[in-house]
Amino acid sequence: SSAAPAATVSRRALRGTTVTKSIETAHSVRRAERETAKRQAEIQKRRAKDPSRRRYTQEELLIEAANETEPENARWIISRKRINAEADAVSEDLYGRKGGGMKGGG
Repeated sequence: SSAAPAATVSRRALRGTTVTKSIETAHSVRRAERETAKRQAEIQKRRAKDPSRRRYTQEELLIEAANETEPENARWIISRKRINAEADAVSEDLYGRKGGGMKGGG
């Protein structure tokens, strides 16, 4: 019986806005937990639906990046540099100077 008066006293010691905010916070926390649980259930359902989907290790992803992705990126950069160099050459032929149009003090 000593716990009940302490709870009443502590509740009276709080401002009404504090109590209201505490209740709203508790509700929003519970709502967020329910939404998280719902999302986790959907993820588990998707994983159960397609068990053949491969999970790559970090080592496999790094090897792919080193052997495939980086060379592709390097080729793309080289091609962009070539395209820009060709555009500069055409511009130089047309305007008699590097760059084109009004850029670079034209």
